Parts: sequence; C-alpha cells; structure tokens
Amino acid sequence: MPESDDDDTKRRPPRDEGYRCPFCRSRRPPVVVEQTTEAGLVTTYLLSLVCFPLFWLGLLISEKRRVCWDCGNCLGPAPPSSAPDRPPAPTSEAPWWGDRREGRG
Repeated sequence: MPESDDDDTKRRPPRDEGYRCPFCRSRRPPVVVEQTTEAGLVTTYLLSLVCFPLFWLGLLISEKRRVCWDCGNCLGPAPPSSAPDRPPAPTSEAPWWGDRREGRG
C-alpha cells in the first residue's frame, strides 16, 4: 500500500515560503544537526595513536550545522540559539543576601 501525502506532511516540517535551498531549490526549512568537526576527527585519530584510552575526547569537538531537509547538503553553521549558554549578566539589584554582609541591614 503506497504512502499517502498526509503521512508525508506529518513527518516533515511545514514549508517556509521565504526560504529556498541553493542546491535543490527546495522550500523546506533547513534542519539543524550537530556533527563532529574535521578537527575533532583528526584529534580522535591522533589520540588513538598516542594514548588510546583518551581517543574519545576528539569526538566532543562538534558544531551545529544547517542541513537541507531534502538534499542533505550543508548550508553552513547554525545561527546561535536564543537560549544563552552562559549565565546572564549581573544586574544592579542587590544580591540574595541583601546588604547584611556589609553591616547595613
């Protein structure tokens, strides 16, 4: 029994009319994937020759890339996410302990 078009639309993200893949001209938005970089693979290879128990450290060197949903070509690095990876900048508000440390309260 052939797959219906309804099953295909459930599996894939909705089309974004403002985007086109430069390779296959698809209108589907790219998918962000995390891949081990070439530097990570070289590090893995060298560590496997020098110190085998630590070879896996090179696999931690990765980056997020945008990939076309249809043709799979890499479209470059992914833009930074909206969620920050570092703690927020300090504010001018009093810390959680208030002013008691300085003998003011």
